[in-house]
Amino acid sequence: GVEHLVLHVDKAPPLLQRFVDEVLPVEAVDEWVGANWQGQPSEIRLYTFNAPAAVWAEVDLAAPRSSLYLAEGWSVAPVDERVRYAVRPQATLLLDLPATAHTLAFEMFGPATGADVTINGVPVGAFSAADDGWMTVLVPAAVAAEPVDRVTLTFREASRPIQALAQAPAAEGWPVSTTGVSLDASSSLLVQSAGEEVGNFAAIFLNGADVSLNQRGYNLAAVAPNGARCI
Repeated sequence: GVEHLVLHVDKAPPLLQRFVDEVLPVEAVDEWVGANWQGQPSEIRLYTFNAPAAVWAEVDLAAPRSSLYLAEGWSVAPVDERVRYAVRPQATLLLDLPATAHTLAFEMFGPATGADVTINGVPVGAFSAADDGWMTVLVPAAVAAEPVDRVTLTFREASRPIQALAQAPAAEGWPVSTTGVSLDASSSLLVQSAGEEVGNFAAIFLNGADVSLNQRGYNLAAVAPNGARCI
């Protein structure tokens, strides 16, 4: 792309000079004033382009297809279709990043306030919480050179139980679908099917532990309202 522009001021009409100064995304970085090769007064300005950075790609970790980008360390499901929590001190993303130098930006939600970042095992920097929640690191050229790049975030804070991050919507606790039964507010329950594409396996997570038999057919788990497993 074009990086610089040279303007011969004495030959450019006023409207062209105004167009360069007021319309184009350029900044004057140097100027020469003197006599040209014919001995006549001349003025030359050098501009550099300040084109906005192009957005290569965006990944929403709460979107239905986000599992394509998740390696180890992430929660099974997003929260409120908005946030994907890390469940380990280190969490890894699988991305196809440009091999050229670029900026990698993360939108972080509390309670995390920062993390150290490595790409394919190479430390590329660290970020801390900003007012708008966005943190960035600069990735040098040739670091993201793998077909699939492993971006690992090492968080600085101690982990917290999920019950400390989410509040039950009712005093009775967490409603179990439309059954009219509620689970104690201090407990968590997630039932998820992986689908036919990966063998029809399913998982039943009770307080973070998989209590499903993971066998063919129906997998059942009896849970008391206080969150205790019955069978």
